[in-house]
Amino acid sequence: MYVSLVELAERPGALELAQAATPERFRTVDAALLDALLRDQDVSSWPAEEVEVAELTKQAIAAEVDAAGGLIDGFLARRGYATLIAAGYGDAERIGKLTERQLLMYYEAELRRQRRARAEFLTDANMAFAGGKDAEQHLKALLK
Repeated sequence: MYVSLVELAERPGALELAQAATPERFRTVDAALLDALLRDQDVSSWPAEEVEVAELTKQAIAAEVDAAGGLIDGFLARRGYATLIAAGYGDAERIGKLTERQLLMYYEAELRRQRRARAEFLTDANMAFAGGKDAEQHLKALLK
């Protein structure tokens, strides 16, 4: 699991989670109740009906965390993980804490950097093959 329910209670916080994850057929769950559930604290002071809705909300949050984890694991297993580590974005633990958006943003940025490097190499190779004044000027520009 890339993020715990307690970490989510901290950030983005129970209020935002309650607004986003309460099943639509119910009134938004009390943020304090959801916060207590996410932290495995006592909820006996709340009415049973509210606790039931909060439990459904907690289950929805956990399901989304699991789904996001599966997406991240699939992405990392295919290609992103090794690419990001090799590019210096951190170790497995740090990369594992990135959001889906961050993973994709960093991965796409690294692919762009690699494509630019390949294009520059191709230009360099073409200049070297062609020779002449253009190649000399290009080499001087590279050595500045």
